[in-house]
Amino acid sequence: MKMIKRLTIMFVCCIVVSCQDNKNNWLQSYQESKCLWHQTEIKFSKDTIEGTEKLHSQIIQVGTKIKEVERPYKERIVLIKKNIQTIKQKYHSEYRRISDAHSFIYGHISTPEYEKKVAQVTLKSENEVVSLQKEISTVNIELERNKNYRDLNRQSDQLKKEISERKSSVKKEKYQLIFDSLQRVIDNQNLQFKSILLELKESEKQDFINQRENVRTNPCKNIN
Repeated sequence: MKMIKRLTIMFVCCIVVSCQDNKNNWLQSYQESKCLWHQTEIKFSKDTIEGTEKLHSQIIQVGTKIKEVERPYKERIVLIKKNIQTIKQKYHSEYRRISDAHSFIYGHISTPEYEKKVAQVTLKSENEVVSLQKEISTVNIELERNKNYRDLNRQSDQLKKEISERKSSVKKEKYQLIFDSLQRVIDNQNLQFKSILLELKESEKQDFINQRENVRTNPCKNIN
């Protein structure tokens, strides 16, 4: 109730600020609103963490098990990727050898025989790389079909869903009214900001915008 009364007072102050057309008063009022929003978010986050601490712990445990299942598959993929790099380097060296030998005799003039050799090297490289890339896809499919892996991921998803539901419940029961009331205050202040901005000199506008951004970045700075 105390917070709702505070919000009501803030809303009335917003109207006064608008009438006074005083940017300094607006900045002070805006900072109070943003700071209250920030403080409310902290309290909401704390309540959420306290209410879902056990679930978060379970998610960490499940995540550790998922990584254990993934490890041998990922190790295979890393090895395949290393083989791909080795193949690319091998054929790059072969291409350089062919090019250097050709340049030694013909310079920069291309010949059908040279183009044929380069095409053959390129085709072999591409075929071997594609073959290994298919192996990576096969390993990923094997992982996705692993029953333990699927069960653990379903368990993780379910825990995340429960956390989300509890978070929504906490917000609805304790904080939704506060956030909604604060949002109305801030919406009104944003309208006032536009109105004040229109009446400022061009040289003052950017400074006012920067001051507002500073409040958004540090909403509770210098506020007790």
